[in-house]
Amino acid sequence: MVIKPYIILIFEISFNFYVSKKFPFDLFSYISNSNWDKNTNVIISPILVSKTLLFLSNGSVGKTQKEIIQTLRFNSVLEGNTYINKITEFFNLNKFLKFSNAICSRISLKHNFISLAKKFDFEYKDIYDKDDLISWIGRNTGYKFKEIFNNEDPKSFDFILISSLLFNGNLLSKFTLCNDHSNIYFYDLIGKRRKIQMLESKGNFNYYEDEKLKVVEIPFEENSMSTLIFIPSSKYNLQTLIDELNDEYYDIILKKMEKKNIELYIPQLKIEYKTQLANFLKQIGIKKVFRIDAEFPSITLNYGLHLTDFFHQASLEIKESFFQFATFIGLIDLNNKDYIQYKRINVNKPFLLFIKSNNFPKDFILMAKITKLGKK
Repeated sequence: MVIKPYIILIFEISFNFYVSKKFPFDLFSYISNSNWDKNTNVIISPILVSKTLLFLSNGSVGKTQKEIIQTLRFNSVLEGNTYINKITEFFNLNKFLKFSNAICSRISLKHNFISLAKKFDFEYKDIYDKDDLISWIGRNTGYKFKEIFNNEDPKSFDFILISSLLFNGNLLSKFTLCNDHSNIYFYDLIGKRRKIQMLESKGNFNYYEDEKLKVVEIPFEENSMSTLIFIPSSKYNLQTLIDELNDEYYDIILKKMEKKNIELYIPQLKIEYKTQLANFLKQIGIKKVFRIDAEFPSITLNYGLHLTDFFHQASLEIKESFFQFATFIGLIDLNNKDYIQYKRINVNKPFLLFIKSNNFPKDFILMAKITKLGKK
């Protein structure tokens, strides 16, 4: 019997305008490396993957459970459940986040496991088909996806776990369409130039720079979350930066960020991404859940319940504001007649985009590698 977990992510960013974790960086690095030769965009949600695996650990024992808990850097299932409760509470308090879960099973599940699932806001379905699942996913993700499971028939699986996240956020800074024709090109990994639509803003942003990279932080409305833009320096390619961007380096960046007046240009984009996470999870330590002798006695008495796939689909959209705002070309200090000087940051080459919660700064809502964009 097989468990089929499924991750659905939708991110629409509208420019209106502590527990140490190594897991997000490891997962993101493995995925990025595997797609490097293909010049592929990558979008993942470590916080959603962690939450789904932690919930699944409640039904496991022995080595199966140990691999999940240790890889996610927790000390126990109880600690993991405390974490699930905290991030669920955080999601529920943010109106631009919609987190949904469902369990679909054709086999008999233990009553205690069903009760636990409902406690963690998992809908339970004992009968399901493809149309039913597509309808559920559509309702919870803004109807972005027309196919699931790479068009495989869900009826071939005994147990399906679905988690979805819909994010609609307005950034605090005011962005407008860029009409400067010198700033409308994006250069991919091989230097090929494409004409795109850029968005521009001037403001006072958190900023960090060293010989490897530049980082700009843009807060969302209500300041509970923010976007981090990582731009490699001319001496570093993007994959080298991803490989070196670990837990310790990230801490240094956050601590040393300072307010700076910046003239920022960022691409307007719409990209989709899907992958199977099974091989990547095996590489970072979660292996036994994918074997026939996986231990899930707290889920069902049936022997042989194990993971076969771990699908992940995502959509990321960055667009201009639906509203109009007055904008400043420059500000003048009437006391000394000096203009405010802005540091120019043009995100016109492959970059990283992370979305973090200020409550959970290392448990990323989204980690994205943007290497290529379509034409304007």
